[in-house]
Amino acid sequence: MLAARAGAAKVYACEMFDQMAAIARHVTSASTAPESGVRNVFGEPMCNITVFPCKSSEVTVHEDGPSASAPHVMLEKADMVVSEILDSALLGEAVLPSLYDAFTRLLVPDAVSVPQCATIYAQV
Repeated sequence: MLAARAGAAKVYACEMFDQMAAIARHVTSASTAPESGVRNVFGEPMCNITVFPCKSSEVTVHEDGPSASAPHVMLEKADMVVSEILDSALLGEAVLPSLYDAFTRLLVPDAVSVPQCATIYAQV
């Protein structure tokens, strides 16, 4: 929603829990419908948001769109990834492998990541 509000032309979201994905679809479709009156920061209607009910590792990029063998398809690579898969230990939700996979397969070479860095503190 923040990316759409900021003026993104297209937004893809991944939510691996089916019920949360359904809620996300409901909220985003209601907010991005032209009759909702919700506008981006430029005063234009917000773009549609595609919510995939899966992990990002199950998403592919193919300009022909989804198929029976690949239902979760982005039509082109993204130029930004916004991640919230952080827990208090940083590594507990596989954020690093997930972001590595996204940068390898789903993002353009100079893509931006939000957040851009993280710090782990440890104590013996």
